[in-house]
Amino acid sequence: MDNQESGKKNTKYIIADAFIDLLNQKDIDRITVKDITSACHISRQTFYYHYQDMYGVFEFQLQRSFDDLERHCIALDDPRKALRLIVKTGYENRKLIVKIQGMKTSQTMNQYATDVIEASMHHIVEKCLPEHLDLKKADLDIMVEFYSNGLYYYLIKKLSTGKYDIDQITEQLYRILTGMLIPLK
Repeated sequence: MDNQESGKKNTKYIIADAFIDLLNQKDIDRITVKDITSACHISRQTFYYHYQDMYGVFEFQLQRSFDDLERHCIALDDPRKALRLIVKTGYENRKLIVKIQGMKTSQTMNQYATDVIEASMHHIVEKCLPEHLDLKKADLDIMVEFYSNGLYYYLIKKLSTGKYDIDQITEQLYRILTGMLIPLK
Protein backbone atom coordinates (compact mmCIF):
# COMPACT_ATOMS: atom_id res chain seq x y z
CA MET A 1 0.00 0.00 0.00
CA ASP A 2 1.49 3.34 -0.98
CA ASN A 3 1.45 6.48 1.19
CA GLN A 4 -1.61 7.92 -0.56
CA GLU A 5 -3.61 4.72 0.04
CA SER A 6 -2.42 4.64 3.65
CA GLY A 7 -3.45 8.27 4.16
CA LYS A 8 -6.94 7.59 2.76
CA LYS A 9 -7.36 4.62 5.09
CA ASN A 10 -6.10 6.63 8.07
CA THR A 11 -8.55 9.45 7.34
CA LYS A 12 -11.42 6.96 7.23
CA TYR A 13 -10.39 5.64 10.66
CA ILE A 14 -9.87 9.15 12.05
CA ILE A 15 -13.42 10.05 11.03
CA ALA A 16 -14.78 6.89 12.68
CA ASP A 17 -12.81 7.59 15.86
CA ALA A 18 -14.17 11.15 15.95
CA PHE A 19 -17.67 9.71 15.59
CA ILE A 20 -17.11 7.54 18.69
CA ASP A 21 -15.70 10.50 20.64
CA LEU A 22 -18.76 12.56 19.71
CA LEU A 23 -21.03 9.66 20.61
CA ASN A 24 -19.68 9.88 24.15
CA GLN A 25 -20.71 13.54 24.25
CA LYS A 26 -24.11 13.57 22.55
CA ASP A 27 -26.92 11.40 21.28
CA ILE A 28 -26.25 9.63 18.01
CA ASP A 29 -29.13 11.41 16.27
CA ARG A 30 -27.57 14.77 17.08
CA ILE A 31 -24.14 14.08 15.57
CA THR A 32 -23.76 15.90 12.27
CA VAL A 33 -21.28 15.87 9.42
CA LYS A 34 -20.28 19.37 10.55
CA ASP A 35 -19.48 18.01 14.04
CA ILE A 36 -17.22 15.36 12.54
CA THR A 37 -15.50 17.65 10.05
CA SER A 38 -14.81 20.14 12.84
CA ALA A 39 -13.47 17.44 15.15
CA CYS A 40 -11.21 16.02 12.42
CA HIS A 41 -10.25 19.36 10.88
CA ILE A 42 -11.28 18.14 7.44
CA SER A 43 -13.57 19.49 4.74
CA ARG A 44 -17.06 18.20 3.98
CA GLN A 45 -15.67 17.03 0.66
CA THR A 46 -13.12 14.85 2.47
CA PHE A 47 -15.86 13.40 4.65
CA TYR A 48 -18.00 12.55 1.62
CA TYR A 49 -15.01 11.06 -0.16
CA HIS A 50 -14.83 8.42 2.57
CA TYR A 51 -18.49 8.03 3.54
CA GLN A 52 -21.79 8.47 1.74
CA ASP A 53 -23.50 9.76 4.88
CA MET A 54 -23.50 9.49 8.67
CA TYR A 55 -24.96 5.99 8.48
CA GLY A 56 -21.86 4.97 6.55
CA VAL A 57 -19.68 6.06 9.48
CA PHE A 58 -22.02 4.30 11.86
CA GLU A 59 -21.90 1.03 9.90
CA PHE A 60 -18.12 1.20 9.41
CA GLN A 61 -17.53 1.72 13.13
CA LEU A 62 -19.87 -1.10 14.11
CA GLN A 63 -18.24 -3.48 11.63
CA ARG A 64 -14.82 -2.44 12.90
CA SER A 65 -15.88 -3.22 16.48
CA PHE A 66 -17.32 -6.59 15.49
CA ASP A 67 -14.19 -7.50 13.50
CA ASP A 68 -12.01 -6.65 16.51
CA LEU A 69 -14.29 -8.74 18.71
CA GLU A 70 -14.02 -11.79 16.48
CA ARG A 71 -10.23 -11.53 16.20
CA HIS A 72 -9.78 -11.16 19.96
CA CYS A 73 -12.24 -13.93 20.90
CA ILE A 74 -10.56 -16.44 18.66
CA ALA A 75 -7.17 -15.54 20.16
CA LEU A 76 -8.37 -16.33 23.70
CA ASP A 77 -7.88 -19.84 25.09
CA ASP A 78 -10.33 -19.41 27.97
CA PRO A 79 -13.98 -19.70 26.82
CA ARG A 80 -15.21 -17.73 29.82
CA LYS A 81 -12.92 -14.81 28.91
CA ALA A 82 -14.05 -14.97 25.28
CA LEU A 83 -17.71 -14.93 26.35
CA ARG A 84 -17.00 -12.01 28.70
CA LEU A 85 -15.40 -10.15 25.80
CA ILE A 86 -18.58 -10.56 23.73
CA VAL A 87 -20.73 -9.29 26.61
CA LYS A 88 -18.33 -6.41 27.37
CA THR A 89 -18.10 -5.39 23.70
CA GLY A 90 -21.89 -5.31 23.56
CA TYR A 91 -21.91 -2.97 26.52
CA GLU A 92 -19.17 -0.75 25.12
CA ASN A 93 -21.07 -0.43 21.82
CA ARG A 94 -24.52 -0.20 23.42
CA LYS A 95 -25.45 3.11 21.80
CA LEU A 96 -24.62 1.77 18.36
CA ILE A 97 -26.28 -1.61 18.90
CA VAL A 98 -29.52 -0.20 20.31
CA LYS A 99 -29.64 2.46 17.60
CA ILE A 100 -29.21 0.00 14.77
CA GLN A 101 -32.59 -1.59 15.63
CA GLY A 102 -34.47 1.38 14.17
CA MET A 103 -32.32 1.84 11.09
CA LYS A 104 -33.12 0.92 7.51
CA THR A 105 -30.06 -1.34 7.45
CA SER A 106 -30.84 -3.04 10.76
CA GLN A 107 -31.41 -6.47 9.22
CA THR A 108 -28.04 -6.38 7.45
CA MET A 109 -26.19 -5.12 10.53
CA ASN A 110 -27.94 -7.59 12.84
CA GLN A 111 -26.96 -10.42 10.47
CA TYR A 112 -23.38 -9.19 10.43
CA ALA A 113 -23.33 -9.02 14.22
CA THR A 114 -24.75 -12.51 14.66
CA ASP A 115 -22.26 -13.86 12.07
CA VAL A 116 -19.37 -12.41 14.07
CA ILE A 117 -20.77 -13.74 17.33
CA GLU A 118 -21.31 -17.10 15.64
CA ALA A 119 -17.65 -17.28 14.58
CA SER A 120 -16.61 -16.37 18.12
CA MET A 121 -19.09 -18.83 19.63
CA HIS A 122 -17.70 -21.67 17.50
CA HIS A 123 -14.41 -21.07 19.24
CA ILE A 124 -16.04 -20.86 22.68
CA VAL A 125 -18.23 -23.95 22.26
CA GLU A 126 -15.36 -26.04 20.92
CA LYS A 127 -13.37 -25.14 24.05
CA CYS A 128 -16.30 -26.06 26.32
CA LEU A 129 -17.12 -29.42 24.76
CA PRO A 130 -15.86 -32.49 26.57
CA GLU A 131 -13.22 -34.28 24.50
CA HIS A 132 -15.08 -37.60 24.61
CA LEU A 133 -18.17 -36.04 23.01
CA ASP A 134 -18.35 -37.00 19.34
CA LEU A 135 -20.53 -34.26 17.88
CA LYS A 136 -21.41 -34.10 14.20
CA LYS A 137 -20.48 -30.87 12.43
CA ALA A 138 -24.15 -30.21 11.54
CA ASP A 139 -25.13 -30.59 15.21
CA LEU A 140 -22.33 -28.28 16.32
CA ASP A 141 -23.31 -25.72 13.68
CA ILE A 142 -26.98 -25.60 14.73
CA MET A 143 -26.05 -25.38 18.40
CA VAL A 144 -23.65 -22.49 17.73
CA GLU A 145 -26.18 -20.70 15.50
CA PHE A 146 -28.86 -21.09 18.17
CA TYR A 147 -26.62 -19.77 20.96
CA SER A 148 -25.28 -16.92 18.80
CA ASN A 149 -28.67 -15.58 17.81
CA GLY A 150 -30.00 -16.04 21.32
CA LEU A 151 -27.00 -14.29 22.82
CA TYR A 152 -27.16 -11.33 20.44
CA TYR A 153 -30.87 -10.65 20.92
CA TYR A 154 -30.60 -11.27 24.67
CA LEU A 155 -27.85 -8.64 24.85
CA ILE A 156 -29.99 -6.19 22.84
CA LYS A 157 -32.83 -6.71 25.31
CA LYS A 158 -30.52 -6.21 28.29
CA LEU A 159 -28.93 -3.12 26.70
CA SER A 160 -32.38 -1.64 26.05
CA THR A 161 -33.42 -2.05 29.68
CA GLY A 162 -30.19 -0.62 31.09
CA LYS A 163 -29.84 -3.63 33.42
CA TYR A 164 -26.47 -4.90 32.30
CA ASP A 165 -24.02 -6.53 34.68
CA ILE A 166 -21.15 -7.82 32.53
CA ASP A 167 -19.82 -10.34 35.05
CA GLN A 168 -23.23 -11.70 36.05
CA ILE A 169 -24.37 -12.11 32.43
CA THR A 170 -21.06 -13.74 31.49
CA GLU A 171 -21.25 -16.22 34.35
CA GLN A 172 -24.87 -17.15 33.65
CA LEU A 173 -24.21 -17.61 29.93
CA TYR A 174 -21.12 -19.69 30.65
CA ARG A 175 -23.14 -21.96 32.92
CA ILE A 176 -25.77 -22.36 30.18
CA LEU A 177 -23.14 -23.20 27.58
CA THR A 178 -21.42 -25.73 29.79
CA GLY A 179 -24.65 -27.34 31.01
CA MET A 180 -24.06 -26.29 34.62
CA LEU A 181 -27.16 -24.10 34.87
CA ILE A 182 -29.59 -26.85 33.90
CA PRO A 183 -27.75 -30.14 33.55
CA LEU A 184 -29.46 -32.28 30.93
CA LYS A 185 -29.98 -36.02 31.38
